[in-house]
Amino acid sequence: MTDALPVRHNITAFSDTSVSRVFRWLVDGETQDLTGWNGRLQIGLNGSLYTEVHNGAIVSPGDGTVIMGIPAGTLTEPGTYTYALDLIDPNGEPTRLVIGTIKLTGLFAW
Repeated sequence: MTDALPVRHNITAFSDTSVSRVFRWLVDGETQDLTGWNGRLQIGLNGSLYTEVHNGAIVSPGDGTVIMGIPAGTLTEPGTYTYALDLIDPNGEPTRLVIGTIKLTGLFAW
């Protein structure tokens, strides 16, 4: 990831399936030590952030890695959702790392 935050990352997925992405926070090419940090993932429909996804952002201390995960069953209606992935430092101050949209295209079928 770049130094300019937040980074925009748009996603297309099927309705009622899990969605996950892995991000790494780099500053001047160096990974950030995220020891003591927590993550927060918020999603919403029609441009509003209204739901926080429980365990939706998992922070890996030491190497700047953040795993964003939305379990199946969270996003069930086709449409375009907005999301924001925040990191919360040990003092409780948030940093917005990634923003974007998740476009759901319908149900997955074999």
